[in-house]
Amino acid sequence: MPDGHLLFDGDCGICTRLAAWLGRRGLGCGIEPIRPARLAELGVDPDRATREIPFVLPSGEIRYGARGIAAALATGPAWLRAAGAVIDARPLRPAAAWVYGLVARNRGRLPGGTAACELPAGVGGRSADLTGQVPTTPTPSAASAHTV
Repeated sequence: MPDGHLLFDGDCGICTRLAAWLGRRGLGCGIEPIRPARLAELGVDPDRATREIPFVLPSGEIRYGARGIAAALATGPAWLRAAGAVIDARPLRPAAAWVYGLVARNRGRLPGGTAACELPAGVGGRSADLTGQVPTTPTPSAASAHTV
């Protein structure tokens, strides 16, 4: 049984390459493209998943964005666990959320990016607060999930 699930945008070239790179690094989590049925099965907010990569811990807790990446890295070898711990360190969370947001909003402009990498119109303007959280309106499926 995997140590959680990292769900990525399978239509985005950058996301797909990052997922493949992580897959070759020996992470103990499942890495799979986002599918609506899978989001519902895992209790992931589909709207938020368009903005931030979700990671579902074995407990059902969901972490998004930089904290999701950090949780995925925590399932890997020591050097990736260390990187994940740095990303998720409380004093660094705001900076990690800011960098994640910057990359996410501009992923279509990065090398290897395509039109499929662009976030939906209006999505990129939402920014994380100082805790690394992006304000969302709860949905019935997300209301029952534990999100961080």
